[in-house]
Amino acid sequence: MNTLIKVVPLIALTAMTLSARSQNVYSSNAVGYIDLPIYAGDNLIANQLSDSPDNTLDTILVGAGVLPGSTFSEWNPAANQLMPLSVFNGTSWSFNYSLSPDGTGGVLDSPGNTTVTLLGDVVNVDLPGGGYTFVPPARGPGTYLLGLAAPLPGATFEQVIGNDPMAGDSVETLNAQSQTYATTTFNGTAWDNGAPSLEIGESAYFDLVPEPSVFALIALGTGILTTGRSTRAKIGHRCH
Repeated sequence: MNTLIKVVPLIALTAMTLSARSQNVYSSNAVGYIDLPIYAGDNLIANQLSDSPDNTLDTILVGAGVLPGSTFSEWNPAANQLMPLSVFNGTSWSFNYSLSPDGTGGVLDSPGNTTVTLLGDVVNVDLPGGGYTFVPPARGPGTYLLGLAAPLPGATFEQVIGNDPMAGDSVETLNAQSQTYATTTFNGTAWDNGAPSLEIGESAYFDLVPEPSVFALIALGTGILTTGRSTRAKIGHRCH
C-alpha cells in the first residue's frame, strides 16, 4: 500500500478523535477538506491544507462558505498588532492575504454563524505513521498568532512553537461560540490554567518571554535575585 492510500485511515482517525465542538476532516488520496464551524464574531483560525494555485484568501476563502461582510486579519508580531482588515464583499477580499499551512493564524470576523470548508493537500504529516514533520522557525520574544501546520488534533505548545515553554510564556485561546478568551501561563513547572491544546483549524495567541539573561541566571544561582521577572505589558482584548 502506498502513502497516498494510507492518508485515508490517518484522517479518519483524526476526525474520530476530535471533540464535539470541533470540525470534521475528510480526505481521499492525500487531498482533503476541513469543515470549520464559524461563529458570529471573531474566530481564530488556521489553514492546514495546501491549496492550488496558492493559499491566498481569494483562493481558499472564496466559495468556501464565508459570509459577505466578513473581515480577516493576521497578527504582525513586529508591530504587536493586527494588520489592516481585509473585507469580503462576497466575491473577493480587499487585501488578499496569504494563509498558508505553515502555522500562520488569522482572525476571521463573521457577521453570522456558518461553516467554512478548507480544501487542499495534506502536508507536514508523515502519512504512514501520522507523525508531525513540520519544524517551526525560531521565534524571539513577543506575541504570535499561530496554529499547527498540519491537520492533526490536540496540538501542544511544543509542537506549535518547536521547543519547551519557559516560565512566563502564555497562550490565549478563544471560545468562538461564546466569544470569550482564556489565558494559561507556564510558571516553570506547570500551566496555571491547564496545558494549551489546539484543535484542527484553530489558532491562538502565543506570548513568548525573553530567555533569561546570563546575569539573571548567575544571580538566581547565587541567591541575590530578590525580585521576580517584571510583568510585561499584556495585550488586552484584540477585537477590531
